[in-house]
Amino acid sequence: MPEDKNYEEEDGYKKVDRRVIKDEDAAAPEEPPAEAIPEPEEPTTPEEPPYEPIPEPEEPAPVEEPPAEAIPEPEEPTTPEEPPYEPAPEPEEPLPAEEPAQDEPMNWAEVGVYGVLRFTVGLLVQLAWINLGIQAPPGGETRENLPEAQAAISSLGDIITRLEPDLSPDEKRELDAMLANLRINYIQRAD
Repeated sequence: MPEDKNYEEEDGYKKVDRRVIKDEDAAAPEEPPAEAIPEPEEPTTPEEPPYEPIPEPEEPAPVEEPPAEAIPEPEEPTTPEEPPYEPAPEPEEPLPAEEPAQDEPMNWAEVGVYGVLRFTVGLLVQLAWINLGIQAPPGGETRENLPEAQAAISSLGDIITRLEPDLSPDEKRELDAMLANLRINYIQRAD
């Protein structure tokens, strides 16, 4: 290949010049085969089908109903895995955790003194918040009545003292925190 004028060897590298220069005196260089260079394709757009109007639907033919005795009654599907529903039998005696019916009076002897005092604590706490004007009474608007709030908070303190022998440490801590919150709110509103 050293005879080719476009080939030079220099410092161990081969230089090959493959540029094609159009020279009117020289013969036209060979063109690469047509397969090597793909011709650019013209963009094609999908042709839309010609517009055809949608035909009007035909009126359905009247359906003749078979006589009533010819229609079989639908059967209820049953599966062999599931037994038919049977209501649970009524218990003969009421469960001990049930609340008494509304018509029956409360038996306070069963509740005991400590139960009644716990019930009273709940009532007094709610009344204290209502009278401090922080909580609205059921069906009403908030109002402030500090003398009644003071009476409810003082009574709560006395009742909590009486409940101490029957309280767990967690209950005692919860009631003391609730009483402290009520006292703080009372002092803020009284000033």
